[in-house]
This record gives sequence, structure tokens and C-alpha cells, in this order.
Amino acid sequence: MKKLTSLLFAFSITALLSLSAFAADSDFLGTWVNMNPNTRGIVKIEITAGLNMRMWGSCTPTPCDNGTTPLVTYGANSSDTNHKVATGMYVFSFKTVGTTLKVISPTRLNFEHFNKFTDGSIRQNYWMLEKFKKLNSSLDLSDL
Repeated sequence: MKKLTSLLFAFSITALLSLSAFAADSDFLGTWVNMNPNTRGIVKIEITAGLNMRMWGSCTPTPCDNGTTPLVTYGANSSDTNHKVATGMYVFSFKTVGTTLKVISPTRLNFEHFNKFTDGSIRQNYWMLEKFKKLNSSLDLSDL
């Protein structure tokens, strides 16, 4: 009986862990665009299945593709399976960028990025908070 109870407990924990990972994905997935059309920061974020984030920076004449990084999601406490916060990290040759994403609503996302210069320049590290909206998948993304 003790083995059966232990087995059922292990199965329940496994089911809960896989449920929490799945529950978190759906809130983040999609294409997000900066609500500030004049941002000098990040203009677009795409989050795909498996919680991989790709972001584009504000560059001229077209946005810079900063590549992809995995996200880790977080709940409000150790039993919260409805994760609303995620973090990711980018490492470039001249700086590292830590990111924090917080789902505000099904169509709104707060995105913070912490930029630390590693190239020995005199530039100061900086932080930005930007607000994003989720795009409808039927919209044309060619102008972003």
C-alpha cells in the first residue's frame, strides 16, 4: 500500500508540473509589438511554443533581429500553475541583456530589459520598461 501511495503521489506531482508548464505557455505565445511607435528600445517580440523568445531592436532602416533565447516562467508562489512572469537572457559581444516579461492581460505585456555593457566602454548600464500589445495573427508584420 505504501508503494502504491508513493507511486500515486509521484504521478500527481508529474502531472502538476507538466500542467504548469503548459498553462504558462498560452499566456505568452504570440507576436507582441511595442505600444510606443517611437521607442528606441525593443520594437517587436515573438514567443513560440516551448517558450522561445525572439526580439527585434529599434534600428534604422529596419529593426535588428536580436535572435532567440529561452524563457523561464514564474507563478506568484510555489503552488501557482498560472504563470504570468517570465525571464530570459541575451549575451552579445558588447553587452548582456536580462529581460523580464509580465502578462498584464491577454493582449498586454510589460517588458523590462536590463542592459549591462561588458566591452570596457564608458557607457552606463541602463534599464527600460516598455509596454507591448499582442498582434492579431492576421495582420501584416512586414512594416515592423
